[in-house]
Amino acid sequence: MTRLGIVGHQGYEGLEDILQFLEREARGMGYSLAYEAELSALAPPDAKRLWHPSQIDALITLGGDGTLIRAARFLGGADVPILGVNLGKLGFLTTCQAEEFPETFGRFARGEHRVQARMALEARTWTPNGELGIQVRALNDVVVHKGGYARVLRMRLAAGDEPIARLAADGVVVATPTGSTAYSLSAGGPVVVPTLDSLIV
Repeated sequence: MTRLGIVGHQGYEGLEDILQFLEREARGMGYSLAYEAELSALAPPDAKRLWHPSQIDALITLGGDGTLIRAARFLGGADVPILGVNLGKLGFLTTCQAEEFPETFGRFARGEHRVQARMALEARTWTPNGELGIQVRALNDVVVHKGGYARVLRMRLAAGDEPIARLAADGVVVATPTGSTAYSLSAGGPVVVPTLDSLIV
């Protein structure tokens, strides 16, 4: 039995229709469904709750790019494919639009899909005395910013042990190819093919 996780954003129209479709069609095909806690009000009373990536074999996101990125953060690097359904306007990262979902899900159920690996970032900070501070994973980008201070940050940029540049700026954006169309693009960065093995700074 394939175990599907469902993550969604309640602010979008069409969410309930897709949830009803999944309850009807996916369960009829023998799929097991687990819903994130945020969808508990829309899920059947006896529905399983999604707490950990080990519960699922694939994840369906219902919303936009932000919902997909939130789902990727939940997975925390687990080898679980995501099928993103765009319920909003742009949906650059998602697989299909809401109206295409029944056909897309049918192809998924028949195994007529291809999983595309995406790069992720892991960022860490250290305190002045060398203790580990913040540690985060990101599918799109990591930003180091001066915050509310009215001053310029002076930074050294290196790849491994190789110095690349010294920067004086209010911050720096490090983006994956997946994140190249987000904050990085608005800061003047290039659009990069998602499967390219590179970072944008």
